[in-house]
Amino acid sequence: MRNALIVVGIGAIILGVGWWYLSSSTEEAVEVIETPESRTPPTQQEATTADDSQGAVIGEENFATFQCDGGKSITAVFERDIVGLTLSDGRQLVLREAPSASGMRYLSNDTTIEFRGKGSEGSLIEGGSTTYANCKASL
Repeated sequence: MRNALIVVGIGAIILGVGWWYLSSSTEEAVEVIETPESRTPPTQQEATTADDSQGAVIGEENFATFQCDGGKSITAVFERDIVGLTLSDGRQLVLREAPSASGMRYLSNDTTIEFRGKGSEGSLIEGGSTTYANCKASL
């Protein structure tokens, strides 16, 4: 009987640790994305003193504003393998880079939202419908 209680106790500990690990590794990260208006670009000194321990310095070249059909717009902030989008309707999205035959392609975690394009053009597809069409980056 004592051995059975020990086995049940160890099993409960293993299940608890497993549940904790899975719940902490599957939570979606909420990321605050700064817009070009809300942040100052890095100074030349900050840009040249970055090293691997600090991560990449994000400069103005990582921002793009797209003007789309219907007077809509998208502000995109590209960082490594993600893009943060601020839509003209006020929504903010964080999408992850996905394989593409050519150009760029970013997907939401549930793959219902896609931002794709090539060169300075792009579009946003939500639930299979293009909601932001013929978007062109302003240079």
